[in-house]
Amino acid sequence: MEQSQTIGAGRANDQMLSGAGARVDKQLVARRFGRHAAEYDVYAEVQPLMAAGLTERVRRHHQGLAGRILDIGCGTGGLAASLWPHYPAAELTLLDLASAMLRQAEQKLRRHGCPGSQLRAVAADAEAWAADQPEGGYDLIVSSAAFQWFNTPAATLRRLVQLLRPGGLLAFATFLPGTLRELHAAFRQADA
Repeated sequence: MEQSQTIGAGRANDQMLSGAGARVDKQLVARRFGRHAAEYDVYAEVQPLMAAGLTERVRRHHQGLAGRILDIGCGTGGLAASLWPHYPAAELTLLDLASAMLRQAEQKLRRHGCPGSQLRAVAADAEAWAADQPEGGYDLIVSSAAFQWFNTPAATLRRLVQLLRPGGLLAFATFLPGTLRELHAAFRQADA
C-alpha cells in the first residue's frame, strides 16, 4: 500500500507542532488580513521566498499527477500560483480565513492562466473545516505561512494527513518562533 508523505521544515516546526498551540483569535486574524488584502503583496517580502522554496520541495517529492490540490491559508495565492504551472489540470481548493484574501488569490491565479472552473475558494478556519472533510480527497495539501495561526496544530496536522489520497503529499512551511513579533508590529503600524 502506498503511503502518504509529510514535508515539514526542521526542529522549529517539531516544537511548534508538538504543543497545544496558541489561543489565536481567528476573527481578528481574518479582519486584519482582510483589511490589508489589496496591498498585502506589496509588503510581503518573506512569503514569496517561502512559497518558492516550498514549491521546489513539492516538485522534488511529489512525482506524478495531482488531480486535487488544497492550499491552506492561501492568502493572495502566491503558493498556488507557483504550483499551478506544474499541475495545470488540477482542481485547486483555496482555503483562507479572509474572504478578501481569497478574492485576491482567485484574481492572481486567473492572471496566471488558471481557469476559474478549476478553482474552488473556501472562506473558513482550516482547523474546523478539515474536521468536516471526507478522508482521502486530496493528492497534494500545501500551506505556507499559515500553521502558526492554528490553535491545535498537531491535531490539525494529523487530520490533514487523513485527507490525503494514497501516495499524496502534505507539505508546509511556517515561521520560526518569535517571527510573529515583527508581523504584529507591522499590523500595529499599518492600523495606526
